[in-house]
Amino acid sequence: MGQATSKLVEQLTSYRAHYAQDQSSLQGVTTHILRALNDSVGLIAIMHPRGQITRADGSQIIRASVWIEQEIAIAAFLNQVLDRGLKVKAYIHESIGRDGLRDQLLLNPTIFSEDREVIDDLRIVLGQWASDLPITSKVRTLAEDIADLISSGREIIVSPTVPAASSSKRAYVVAKADDRVAQLREVHSGLQVDVPLSRIEIVWRGEHEEPEFKLQGRLQWLTLRRAWKFFSEHPESQDEADFGFGKRVNASSSEVTDICRELQSRGYQMARFTPSQMRSRAKYGWEVIYDADGQYFEMERVDKRILAGIRWGGNLDSAETATVPSTV
Repeated sequence: MGQATSKLVEQLTSYRAHYAQDQSSLQGVTTHILRALNDSVGLIAIMHPRGQITRADGSQIIRASVWIEQEIAIAAFLNQVLDRGLKVKAYIHESIGRDGLRDQLLLNPTIFSEDREVIDDLRIVLGQWASDLPITSKVRTLAEDIADLISSGREIIVSPTVPAASSSKRAYVVAKADDRVAQLREVHSGLQVDVPLSRIEIVWRGEHEEPEFKLQGRLQWLTLRRAWKFFSEHPESQDEADFGFGKRVNASSSEVTDICRELQSRGYQMARFTPSQMRSRAKYGWEVIYDADGQYFEMERVDKRILAGIRWGGNLDSAETATVPSTV
């Protein structure tokens, strides 16, 4: 129901919905609910039965969510004390009893028995809200969105990343930001990378999906440094999306032999693959080798072989048809 309501808000208005799911800690209330309410222009409270309680006098009543009750009380404070003009629409299931502060607030709730009744009514309500709310209040800045992501610790995905195979496996959080740069931290490894704010576009995909940072540029893996770095070049072709940007080199050049020796000392097996071979070898643990400039090594040959490596313990048999560099 919450997801359906969020989608409806984003379909019928130009606002982004915040689906406040049940929180189990004070930090959750502070970070998610209070901050979201403070930044909001409207609250939709849909109250379903959450169990039966017995009062001190022995009478019983069906209660609603405690968290939603608190959100309604906060919204009332924002409106009645701070005069915020927050729009509030409450829906209460017919089985829920009147109780607590909600019973004292003038919410003019709509009573419902089936969820479809709420959705049907919301289409009308949201249409009215969309015409009533000032356009200027609908604009959120990138800095505000970044601040929300920092405070919530919400995971994000980033695109494009090179090599592309890693992008679907890596989640990031925004660790911190200033007026120029956002620092992202890769969740699994803890590796950090700085990205200019001017190169970030945030794509919101709903409360249950990670927001996406679409970069005007790319996050590039640097093999020797074992680190990510932002580069301004953006992949356009499929080869660039898969492998990034290459530089033509001679297989016997010191540039190639030096990096091969260094990686071998770290436990790598080295090889050279054609682009089509590289795509099939990646699933066995082979990785394209990237220099400090963010480029891979492309051999000066007609078949444009790519320098690749695999750590000991990987599937070395997959290299049997590859041409091994002279340094191995």
